[in-house]
Amino acid sequence: MWLAHTTKGSNEKQFLAEHLQNVAELAGAYAKPLALYWTAYLAGLLHDAGKYSDAFQTYLRRAQHGQRVQRGSVDHAYAGAKLIAGIADENYPHPKQKSLAALIIANAVMSHHRTELYDYIDPIDYQSPYNRRIDDHSGDHAQRDLEYPQIVTRFHSEICSDSELVTLLKKAEEEILKATVQAHQSGQNHADVFAWLNRYIYSCLIDADRTDTANFDQELRTDYRLAQRDKDLKKLSTNLTNTVSSFPRTTKIDKQRHDISETAAAHGQQWPTGMYRLTIPTGGGKTLASMRFALASACRNQQQSIIYSAPFISILRQNAGSVQKAVKSTDDVLEHHANIDLGTGISPVLRYQHDAWDAPIVMTTAAGFVNSILGSGSNNIRRFHRLCNSVLLVDEPQALPARLQDLFLSFLQFAVKTGHATVVYLTATQPALDVFNPEIFSNLPEIIPNYHTYERQMQRVHIDSHLLVGDKVPAFTAETLADYIANHFSGNLLVILNTISAVQNLTRTLKERFSTNGPSIWSLSTRLCPQHEADQLAAIRYLLDRQWPVIVVATPIIEAGVDISFKHCIRAFAGMDAIAQAAGRVNREGKASGLGDLILIQTDTAFDSLAGLTDLKKRAEITKECLARFKRDPDEMLTTTAQTLYFRDYYMKVRNEKITKYPAVVAGEPLWLYDLLNDGNDQASNSESLRYAYAQRHGYQWPYYYAPAWDTLSAEYQYIDDQKIGILVPYNTEAKHLIAELTNCQDAKKVSRLLKRAQRYVVGIYAKKSKNSKTGKRLPVTDKAIPLAGFDGQIYQLNPSEKDAYSTTLGLRL
Repeated sequence: MWLAHTTKGSNEKQFLAEHLQNVAELAGAYAKPLALYWTAYLAGLLHDAGKYSDAFQTYLRRAQHGQRVQRGSVDHAYAGAKLIAGIADENYPHPKQKSLAALIIANAVMSHHRTELYDYIDPIDYQSPYNRRIDDHSGDHAQRDLEYPQIVTRFHSEICSDSELVTLLKKAEEEILKATVQAHQSGQNHADVFAWLNRYIYSCLIDADRTDTANFDQELRTDYRLAQRDKDLKKLSTNLTNTVSSFPRTTKIDKQRHDISETAAAHGQQWPTGMYRLTIPTGGGKTLASMRFALASACRNQQQSIIYSAPFISILRQNAGSVQKAVKSTDDVLEHHANIDLGTGISPVLRYQHDAWDAPIVMTTAAGFVNSILGSGSNNIRRFHRLCNSVLLVDEPQALPARLQDLFLSFLQFAVKTGHATVVYLTATQPALDVFNPEIFSNLPEIIPNYHTYERQMQRVHIDSHLLVGDKVPAFTAETLADYIANHFSGNLLVILNTISAVQNLTRTLKERFSTNGPSIWSLSTRLCPQHEADQLAAIRYLLDRQWPVIVVATPIIEAGVDISFKHCIRAFAGMDAIAQAAGRVNREGKASGLGDLILIQTDTAFDSLAGLTDLKKRAEITKECLARFKRDPDEMLTTTAQTLYFRDYYMKVRNEKITKYPAVVAGEPLWLYDLLNDGNDQASNSESLRYAYAQRHGYQWPYYYAPAWDTLSAEYQYIDDQKIGILVPYNTEAKHLIAELTNCQDAKKVSRLLKRAQRYVVGIYAKKSKNSKTGKRLPVTDKAIPLAGFDGQIYQLNPSEKDAYSTTLGLRL
């Protein structure tokens, strides 16, 4: 009997046949909702075939007896890939009838100990890393020629024969061909779909392998999660309905929120899977209404999870708390983001839930959500298949970086049309997606069909643009804006500026101006560590609830869904979507007498410049053009009609510049990451495709119609384009203790736990490339940060000698 896993210092062992069968069945179960059971099953059956070698069995036994071994020193991932590729070559020899299933399975198997799939064709040198991995006979890999026949013989004797493999491959091939044909018929780009199928099968395999290994190592039992899921979702849906029914309906806005929520729940019970829009004015109860739709839809359509994404951690934490309270469960609502502290005594089941996103409701950041679609790394990969057969709630989708649009929308099409998912865009400022694909994204069904009537009924804000018109438009500086505030406002006021430097500058100026007997001055920006930001918001809400005079100066971080309300707001000129989001922080509950005020201003470029914020500058320029259309009634800017016009102009502009295809430079060569997904198959001519370049270089055709380059794509992808470095700041006593404990800590497990806790005290700042580094190492753009001792320049802390570098009001000051 051959082994798959052993435990050091004990007789516990998992036999290889058991592991292969377990992973095959689990991967197949994961893929069943997409009718890809046999494809994933076969990948699972083959993934560890290489462990049948004598070399690997010796390696395992040495490790079990406490002898020193080098992890990963025995290559075993190639064998299953080589086996299925060889069977495919024998049974599908014709160049135009090559097995696509074998291609997908082989890449998943050979990559199952990597952070990403191999490129089929390298976009720089036009070699094939995929072929090289299977066929390499050089160097240490020469040993493979000797051990491979032995591996195949043992696999056939214990798992299945050659003829049984052929039968399984035929079943898998039928599944893949059916999926690609149906995708093409549904209007999807078939090359995109093939790329997503690669990642999907890879995800099912990685999750199944990691889960079965954890079952052995930790006696983790996860099967009950799937078995109970339908009951879990129904229970949560009932709890949420009961909670919403208990809300008071005394005010006009209360009643409107209730009507919106009821309509959303009813449509969730009635509508099939698809892509929908939930257009609700800011303050209309969007979060719970969307969750009622999602839970009802998941129960109706037998989907496994609801996955919600928000643009900022602060919004996510706020909404996660609201949902957990409303559904009366913390165990069934998984809050997942970088600042989550899992603690030292985390159970194996909770660790598994976080790693695999296996929970009825998962709430994550937009970055975490898109990372699971495009990012490399074991956890990102294993989460990908969870996005299918689920309800995906995309909160404030207009905040998605423009360069990600083509890749993101390609995935959403796949998720809905192939992956049995439901996608909901929830925002008051819906992006005009028909610019990208009119056939698919025009006239998306509205969950609240009469949303137009709510716009005027729920209007709580008047836009004042008088400071932007006329021959002499004032450009405010910190000093003149502070004067304007002092002369025109009392009570509470929110000021939103575009840059951190402007926020800190105005905050200091206001504190000097109102040094005694004035309003309380607060600042919110990403220069505050997450714990500091949460504490600031809690304090601000406390003061507002008691109607104390408060002035809050903030960056746009406050706009995307923060549940906070002011009587007045001053907004530095920006995109129309940002203006609408700012309006959502004014008179949010409709309790003020009359309408709240949103005053638009122009700021001096030396004070609050958009020069380095290319995308924000584009949005502001388009808004300036739109402003002339709404000169008579600026409040029209808050309507969905105006927002659609604005977004159509914006997306047309960035699409014409090919920004939405994600431009990148790899090894000095310019390319578009979207083209690496489908190899140019979205264009009329493929003369610049990787397949064409491969043929030019090698003198013969690439034998497949597809060649996605996932390894290069995921390596170049970043959710946030500007690289940042995290700096630990001594915000409070706990933060100071964590810094002290981390310094020169040698215990790897303890370091990992401490770093997780320390995320709440990290401020990200822009990085620059070191002039003295040949490795491209990046350093923070400030001399106030120093490397944390013992971490080889990978982690930074604020220099202890810089006593005033972190302010209780402003956060990190550079």
